[in-house]
Amino acid sequence: MVKRKQRGRPPGGNAGEPLGSYPKITISMKPGTRAQLDALSSLTGQPAWRIVEQAIALFIEGMPAEDRRALESLAKRVEARRK
Repeated sequence: MVKRKQRGRPPGGNAGEPLGSYPKITISMKPGTRAQLDALSSLTGQPAWRIVEQAIALFIEGMPAEDRRALESLAKRVEARRK
């Protein structure tokens, strides 16, 4: 049996999750920052949301261990409230 290629665009989220299930946010940024984000997206071929996600992860990695632990605890409480 020949497997047919699925129509449409594949899910763009992590682990094949559809992006429509992700919470949406709106942020304001300087025009130059937005230009850099758009340029990074074009240059790397990655969507802007993924670049922002990676930037946040790098920011957290640079924090002192005590601050990372506090952030993890706070993030868990915030996520639990949203469910």
